[in-house]
Amino acid sequence: MKHIWLTATLIMGVWAMSIAQINSQPEYFSIHLGSFVQLDPEDFSDVRSMGYLYAESFNEHLNHLFLGEYETEAAANAMLSTIHAKGFPDAYISRRKLNSDQQVEVIQLGIELPGERIAWSKYKNALPISTIIDKTQLRIVAGPFPSHEATLKRVAEFKKAGYGNAFIRTEYSLRLHPVTDFEAKELFLPDPLESTLAVVTETANATPKPPIKRAPKKEELDKEEVVVVAEVNEPSAKPVVTKVEPIAPAATTIPEDYTPEFVAKATVKSGLSMPAIRAEIKRTSALELQKVLKENKYYDGSLDGYYGDGTSVAFSDFSAHNQDWKKYSLLRKYMAPKKVVYAQSELIAAIDLVLGTPTIAKNALEKSSHPLSKAYQAYILRELSDDNLLEVNRLMNEANKESFADFSGDLPFDFTASYSYHDKEQLLKHLAFLHGVNADVPVPCWLFQKHQYDAIQAFDAVENYTMESCDPFMDWEVLQNLETIVRDIDPTNKGLVKNAPAVRSQLFLNPQTFTNEEMTSIYNWNTTYWEEMDQWAKSDPLHKKIVTTMKIAYYQSQVLIEDYYINSGIEYKQAKALGLTTLKTIVGESLKK
Repeated sequence: MKHIWLTATLIMGVWAMSIAQINSQPEYFSIHLGSFVQLDPEDFSDVRSMGYLYAESFNEHLNHLFLGEYETEAAANAMLSTIHAKGFPDAYISRRKLNSDQQVEVIQLGIELPGERIAWSKYKNALPISTIIDKTQLRIVAGPFPSHEATLKRVAEFKKAGYGNAFIRTEYSLRLHPVTDFEAKELFLPDPLESTLAVVTETANATPKPPIKRAPKKEELDKEEVVVVAEVNEPSAKPVVTKVEPIAPAATTIPEDYTPEFVAKATVKSGLSMPAIRAEIKRTSALELQKVLKENKYYDGSLDGYYGDGTSVAFSDFSAHNQDWKKYSLLRKYMAPKKVVYAQSELIAAIDLVLGTPTIAKNALEKSSHPLSKAYQAYILRELSDDNLLEVNRLMNEANKESFADFSGDLPFDFTASYSYHDKEQLLKHLAFLHGVNADVPVPCWLFQKHQYDAIQAFDAVENYTMESCDPFMDWEVLQNLETIVRDIDPTNKGLVKNAPAVRSQLFLNPQTFTNEEMTSIYNWNTTYWEEMDQWAKSDPLHKKIVTTMKIAYYQSQVLIEDYYINSGIEYKQAKALGLTTLKTIVGESLKK
């Protein structure tokens, strides 16, 4: 009996320690200033002295901008009040949890002071580099590297290259902020003598430096070496031949499966990288994926719900050899909705600037005669002050009349009437209709980030609007295949969620916390959906094959989306709900619909 009591005591002790470790999981807080297009450091000079500013990208249109790191939420809140007063009323606090299994080895090259001008040029030979914000210091680091041996080799090379104080340190990968052309523009400017022109040696007889016939083209610089012949003015001088070595790109070459957070944020202009899948999390999505792969002889491991090497190899084997998967990989090129790439006109560029730099945007909008130019001027004025209501009303009513004067379809509202736009919802509603009749101008991503559900509700009543691409999950091939399968099953798209791209944009740009009721609702939807699909699969062998392929695409996508949100500091339960809600926009409400 004493032995049993002692064992129970030990178990309770271990359990208590585990709970304590979970509760003591380290975290840090940053201030999210906003999402911006074409970031210019000069636009943020008022806040640069308040801490280190760094950018994170998720697609070609928008970049998240953050300020500093704070150990407590109270400290972040104190700074947030100042940031609001500096002209960033939409700034908010971002919380990120740090896991011990996310620690990596990096090489510290130097220490700088955040908020002060940094001589970045001394780190040019060490690219790519990252920063770590450490209270009042900014640590400049290189890495991580694929192995400890590679790190040891690189630290020796750095010391020989002049970084005498270089040393190895262990750090959380989430705290690595890759240096981009926003933080250190001078690091990414080409050297006029080394990157595009040959270094020409003057001959003894030639007084002036001989002119270069031409600079090497980009495609030539991508080759192993380029030979440039320089012509000289003096016929007696011999042409000088100089080898030009290609300039190494600034992008990181670290494998994607090593530290996904580092790769995903490598450059402000990069797209959304797929996260490395976490093997330590036991989850339903991995379990369901294992079941389907095992049933179809691709997986022979245990059904444990952990996405380990066995599950990864099984999915790779399936995607490489399954004929249905190959079919949908081919069909997606023809069945997927076309992505429209809009020319970056002055009007579109100005609208993209409204959220981050409204004054600059308004000045640019005033140069355009397009009706939407007036509408977004009205939007800016309404956001600035209620005192601008008369001018807001004038601009919006003129935009309505100009947009619908030659419109031949069913009118969504009486455009000849004069409206008051004291209510934000009224302005957004009519702005949505204006985009519907002016489809050449896409709706900006920031509108759904700023106004969340109000924007979705406003655009629900509009059929023909176009939108910037701001749901980058759909850049992943596995989600594209999933969408193609759904379109194959339901060519009419009757079962799809209305305004699905807009809903996905809101989920991606500004994910909200799910209540327990909301989580239960999305879990129930998921269960019901697959019960209906399984019933449909039983009705025909062909249906069975389609559903099998669809399940594998669905659960693989769910795992990836969950890990994306977990990497952003969101807890697993919330990440699961966000993942399922995102997938619902792709597969639809219900097969019956």
